Amino acid sequence: MSRYESYPDIKNKILVFSSDYYVGVPHFHRSIELIYLKSGSLTATIYVGKPITFSEGDIVFIPSYSPHCIMESSAQTVVLQIPEYLFEEIEHKVSMNYFALQNKEVNQSIYKIISHIGQYDVQDELIVDGLVRILFGIILKEYSPMEIKSHSETHLVAQIIEFLDEHFKENITVIQTAQHFGFSKNYFSKIFNEYFRCNFNTYINQLRIKYIDDRKNNPDTNLTNLILDSGFKNLSTYYAFIQRLRSGNTMKNTNTNHDT
Repeated sequence: MSRYESYPDIKNKILVFSSDYYVGVPHFHRSIELIYLKSGSLTATIYVGKPITFSEGDIVFIPSYSPHCIMESSAQTVVLQIPEYLFEEIEHKVSMNYFALQNKEVNQSIYKIISHIGQYDVQDELIVDGLVRILFGIILKEYSPMEIKSHSETHLVAQIIEFLDEHFKENITVIQTAQHFGFSKNYFSKIFNEYFRCNFNTYINQLRIKYIDDRKNNPDTNLTNLILDSGFKNLSTYYAFIQRLRSGNTMKNTNTNHDT
């Protein structure tokens, strides 16, 4: 499961930018996201699907409201974020549930359109709308949509994402969260591990790390107070988790969910 990210959902704003794509916590957003790999590789997962590795010339297509996660990356990418108003009419007519676009010849055409979109201001609405429609037309013609989980399960995922995003600074436990959604601890942990591919504590601590990273460069910020405000009990717990992140041990023991 994933956290909601509001940045890609800036109203009426189409975004095109270059990025050295980083590994992050699972998340979702209303916008559709296309990640074109200019070089390197990355491994990503969507819903409960198996991780897929993408290489130079591939495109990662992230549908609207789809929980996804970049698990490994050495890629340099160009990212296109398409706001909801530019695709909601199309989405009512056809499925937009794609993920792995790996026909490199077709993707060259898509990349050219992304580059053109990046040259126009969002105020050039007719031009941008036309280019987006051409882009979707190529994808619909050349690729087949994937089968996805039921919408009810996707909705549950989003609910859990938002709950944890609101409560990660508290002393939240897996038992409390399971009870909130009416599940037993064991059943909730099974669902959680399936979507997150890490245990409950690891995910909560990843949210806390992101909260700290987003604020620690503020010159008026006291790092110790920020760490404690994020939900870490003490500095030792924070630095121990940072060490685990650096050593790559956070993805291990995914079937272990402690109560604290």
